[in-house]
Amino acid sequence: SEDAPASKRRKVAVNEADEKLVLLGSIAQIINNMSELNKNIKMSQGQEDMKMRWWMEMQEKRFDLEKEHFKTMEGLFSNLISYFTNADVKSVSDSLCSETAAQE
Repeated sequence: SEDAPASKRRKVAVNEADEKLVLLGSIAQIINNMSELNKNIKMSQGQEDMKMRWWMEMQEKRFDLEKEHFKTMEGLFSNLISYFTNADVKSVSDSLCSETAAQE
């Protein structure tokens, strides 16, 4: 009859050990999930960094294109100005001015 309490105690001990194992398993799962989450956060942060870098590169390219466009326009206006200040054009406009002056 003394064996009964001992076997009961063993059963309780086994149950407690099982519960502790289950608990440890749960804790391990939580740690694993947290490390997965951390990895995902780092990955999405990397993607954000890539997007930011891409956006900055696009802005730089846009700026370069605008600068190029400005240079082209500057060249165009420079050509127009030199055309209109050209000697031939100037002499034509001068003669026109002198004709209109003579008519008045």
